[in-house]
Amino acid sequence: MNARIARKVGQAVLVRQNLRIARRSNEGPMGRVLIDRLRELTLEFGFSLALGDFTCLDGSWYVTHAGLLRLASRRRCVGIEVQHVFESCDQSIGRWVFRATVYKARESRGFVGYCDADP
Repeated sequence: MNARIARKVGQAVLVRQNLRIARRSNEGPMGRVLIDRLRELTLEFGFSLALGDFTCLDGSWYVTHAGLLRLASRRRCVGIEVQHVFESCDQSIGRWVFRATVYKARESRGFVGYCDADP
């Protein structure tokens, strides 16, 4: 079997596994949009619910720290720097915002993404 076919088969298996786990763990039925986003995240980034790469909170999928690290490893990144965005955080209500810079090479300026932890 060539590598492209093997990858597609692996992706299909991971999508089915993620859907099965999500349906078992979610309270009530999942909507079409939530299922579509699960499929997109699985196919684009190879995230696994079984490995804890992402989780569903209040009807949206969020990437976990473990998922970010595994993705960086798969994409051969050399480093990640994460910082609080203090002006957007509110400890009293449990809202945390982070700025992550991912470096693909030692000499790179990196690319930046923002995430929140606001259950």
